[in-house]
Amino acid sequence: MICPYCLNDVEVEVRPDGYFCSQCGSRIYSEYVRSRLPRVFVGMVGFSGHGKTTYITSLVFLLKDVFMNMGRWKDFSFMALDMETLSLIYDRVKALTKEARLPEATPVNFPTPFVMQFFNIPYLGDWFITFYDVGGEVFEHPDRISVQGNLVAKSSSVIFILSLRDCGDTWEARGEEAFRLLNTFILGRDRLYPQGRDYQNLIVTLTKADTLVRDMPKQLAEYLIKGDYREYTDLSPEYGLKLSEVSNAVREWLYSINPMKGFLSLAERSFRKVRYSVVSAIGSPPVGDKLLASLRPEDPKRVLDPFLWTLYDTEEKGALVSLIESFSLFLKRLFSGERS
Repeated sequence: MICPYCLNDVEVEVRPDGYFCSQCGSRIYSEYVRSRLPRVFVGMVGFSGHGKTTYITSLVFLLKDVFMNMGRWKDFSFMALDMETLSLIYDRVKALTKEARLPEATPVNFPTPFVMQFFNIPYLGDWFITFYDVGGEVFEHPDRISVQGNLVAKSSSVIFILSLRDCGDTWEARGEEAFRLLNTFILGRDRLYPQGRDYQNLIVTLTKADTLVRDMPKQLAEYLIKGDYREYTDLSPEYGLKLSEVSNAVREWLYSINPMKGFLSLAERSFRKVRYSVVSAIGSPPVGDKLLASLRPEDPKRVLDPFLWTLYDTEEKGALVSLIESFSLFLKRLFSGERS
C-alpha cells in the first residue's frame, strides 16, 4: 500500500491501537487501509506569495460550505482522516469566512499532508485525495525540493500555482520567473524520481487571475468572471470536455505571448499530461492580508477546475475523457472538411 504520509510502498503494521506505516511510523486511518477506493496524491507547487495556501483553503471552503452543507451536490460529503487535516478544514477556512483575512502561509519545515476521503462527487464517485503543500521558499532551489519537497515531487499530480502578476510588471519578467520556477521544480523532482515525466500530471493554475482579465481574450475573461459555484452541477465526462476546451484556450493565449513560449515547451516535454486553468481564489485582490469582506460562496472563481483535473486525468477516469476529447476533435475536423 502507498502510505499517504511518505508516499512509499509499505507494509502496514497492525497494532492494538490502529494501523501504522512501517517506514515513517504515521498512523493511517483504518478505512484508508481496508478500502479499495482510488487514491490521488496532489502536490502544490508555487513561489511564496503566489497563493498556494489561499487556493487550497478556498477550495475546501467551497467543498464544505457550498457543495456539502448547502447541498449543491446531492449526497456529497467528505471527511478529514487526521487532526491536522481537520484543522485545515476549520481553522484556515475560518480565517477567510469569519475573520476576512488570508490564512497564514505554509511553514517550510515538513508540514503534514492533508488527507481526505470524499463521498459521492457527482459522476466521479468516492476517492481518497491527499494534498502536499510546503512553503514557497522550498521551490527556490533543487536541493530544498529533494529534501523538504520530496512528497510534492513524488505526487501523481502537481497543481502548479502561478501568479503572473506577482512574477513582474512585464511579460518578459513573468516569462522568466515562470520558467525559473518550473525548471527548478523539474531539477528537484528528477533528482529523486526521474520517471516522474512519464507518470506525473501538471495543472498550470494561473491564480489571482482576476488581475489579468484585461490581458486575456474576451471569452476567457468571461469564463473566469462568471465561474462561481453555480457552474458546477454536472461533472460528467462532457464537463471534462469543457475543461479541455478552456485548457486549450489558456494555452493558446499564453503561447501568443513570446516570453511564455519557453515555459510552455518545458512543461509539455516534462510531464505526462499538462492542463491549464485560470482561477481567482477570493474574487478580488486583498489589502495586505485583509479581505475587503468575509469570503462568500459566490466570490471564488473557477477554483474547482484544477481539483477536477486531478481526477479526470487519473487512470480510472482519464481514458473516457480522452476518448470524448478525441471524438470531439474528429467531429470538428469532419464538419470543417478535414477528413484526414
